[in-house]
Amino acid sequence: MPSKYLEKVMKNIPKDSHLFAAKSLDIVDRVHVILQQKSLTQRDLAQRMGKSESEISKILSPGYNMTLKMLVKLEAALETSILVVADGNSPIQYDQNMPNVGMAAETKPKYGK
Repeated sequence: MPSKYLEKVMKNIPKDSHLFAAKSLDIVDRVHVILQQKSLTQRDLAQRMGKSESEISKILSPGYNMTLKMLVKLEAALETSILVVADGNSPIQYDQNMPNVGMAAETKPKYGK
């Protein structure tokens, strides 16, 4: 059971800070699950991304403020989705062969007539 002081401190932390911490941990956990499923190490991921192992370790640290660009680079290196964004109908899935990578078929922009 947390102390009253800890409870007071936790109540004063902004909601977005709690959400950031939770989402950050979710993303890091997802990457580790993918690595395990693909029998890859952080060293393998570093090689695929052209980064050092220490850079990958930093990126996969809880609380690292990952950019969308870095998230996409991780997805490309791992050849799978890490983040799934819902459009209200269907989630966006990673497909390396699609010209609009990551866009669900029904959400691809339609050009021309």
